[in-house]
Amino acid sequence: MANDIRDLIIIGGGASGMLTGIIAAKRGQSVSILEHNKTLGKKLAITGNGRCNFTNIYQEPFCYNSGNIEKSYNIINTWGKKGITDLFSSFGIEWMVKKGRSFDRAYAGYVYPAGESAKEFVNILNDELLRLKVKIKTNISVTDIKPISEGFEIVTESAGGYYSYFAKKVVIACGGLAAPSTGSDGSLFAVIKSLGHTMIKPLPALTSVKTDISLFAGLRTVAEVKAIAYEDGKEESIGSEIGEIQFTEQGLSGIPVMQLSGKVARAIDEGKKVDFFLDFCYETSESELLEILNKRRIVLADKISDKFLTGFTYEKISKYLTDSFLGSKTKVEDIPDDKIISVTRWLKKSKFAIISVSGFEAAQTTSGGVSMDEVTDNLESKFVPGLFFVGEVLDVDGLCGGYNLTWAFASALEVGNGGR
Repeated sequence: MANDIRDLIIIGGGASGMLTGIIAAKRGQSVSILEHNKTLGKKLAITGNGRCNFTNIYQEPFCYNSGNIEKSYNIINTWGKKGITDLFSSFGIEWMVKKGRSFDRAYAGYVYPAGESAKEFVNILNDELLRLKVKIKTNISVTDIKPISEGFEIVTESAGGYYSYFAKKVVIACGGLAAPSTGSDGSLFAVIKSLGHTMIKPLPALTSVKTDISLFAGLRTVAEVKAIAYEDGKEESIGSEIGEIQFTEQGLSGIPVMQLSGKVARAIDEGKKVDFFLDFCYETSESELLEILNKRRIVLADKISDKFLTGFTYEKISKYLTDSFLGSKTKVEDIPDDKIISVTRWLKKSKFAIISVSGFEAAQTTSGGVSMDEVTDNLESKFVPGLFFVGEVLDVDGLCGGYNLTWAFASALEVGNGGR
């Protein structure tokens, strides 16, 4: 047995691992962080497009997905919200709230550091770790975690060969599979399974989707998106979102699409077919929209049909609907009722069959991970006493808007503080 037995060793130096180390060290524990990247916080340093949206003032259970939402949200409700902002203020990080647009789900407020710099945010956390004398080992890979009589032996591999570290307790903060270029590669998953834990299949979340048809590439517009899954002839709604949609060369993106992507990925993985239905006029009922279009037919009676929707919707959509339903040489007054009805129904419920969600390289977070049913209320393994999990490695993922970092930091506060 080595003489240097740490109170706590944290495997993974991302958002949750760094904060766990800070909180535990502030409580007087001897702490080490083992990280296989060259630096800590690589993914955190690019979050929020480099501006670091680290939490959200608005918190409700529906902002998260988990196999055990009650357990995970209890932690978020205990340590999140004001607790996170107050904590970072104590590190010298001033913060500000940016309210979302009226159609944004997380309308109450995205929280950013005052300088809107994710790299600066990471630097401050690094400074705090150094101030608290947390030992940091980088460019190192963990190959095994062995429970022993006095705690744990952590077997590692680096350029210098194999080496074992020893600790009374271990925290796994290795992340998921999203954004593999930042080090989230799942290399510790086999070790986690060897310790008796179930990994709910990790799937991409907060990402774009690929559809059967590609229309309007480059167009951005606000719409409501409804996701419908089909299995054995039955339909199931798996969610709806309103916001800015982005049409890509391969399908659809934008926050509403990303919010639904984790559930879509799970449904497809279960063998279900999934379609998106877009409502471009979600604030207007179908009957109201039909009335509006019928009035346009009267007002624009002398124009050619390719001008019927000009000024009503985007040029690309107008051209598509003209080509698909109206014909470009018809006079507006001669457009048949059934064609007006077809245009109305398309604007209210245009269908896009989903082929797949984009992969982990484009995803912002991971759906799935270590089952929340296999950890205690304070995130300790039910199978291996002294082993804890924090952050994205657990089966918890959130919406866009600072929710995944809220979970990372709330779970870190839970474990770093030694539970409640």
